[in-house]
Amino acid sequence: MSLRYIVYSSHAVTDLAPPRIRRLAESAAAFNQIAGITGVLLFDGARFVQYIEGPADGMEAAFGRIKAATCHTGLKVLADGRMSARLIPYWEMQALDVPAQAVDRLIQARWHVDADGTQVSAEEGMSLLLSLTEASGDRPGTA
Repeated sequence: MSLRYIVYSSHAVTDLAPPRIRRLAESAAAFNQIAGITGVLLFDGARFVQYIEGPADGMEAAFGRIKAATCHTGLKVLADGRMSARLIPYWEMQALDVPAQAVDRLIQARWHVDADGTQVSAEEGMSLLLSLTEASGDRPGTA
């Protein structure tokens, strides 16, 4: 099955408190479960980088919600592509706090995934994203 992925960055509106971010992630997870979407939202206190993946129709709906959200501005798509296997199958949506340096690196990274989802070099954005999710310890089956 062909899947689509999108990675974007944006700036949080001022005074975006952690409880609101939690509620955003919970709302997204509920929607994503129905739409077949998985992903992660990374936040450094001022900026977001979000990665989502799933079937094309679900992605259109999810990304439409993201573009219409009032919690952020300056949305910039970093990557929009196709893949055959999910890289983050374990979260409908998870919000992770990350250092500003990690967001800087994600925004500046090259974003590419081979069609089979396997060939990702250590310098690419997807490898960094995956290392950040693994380091969170929030993945099912991680300690």
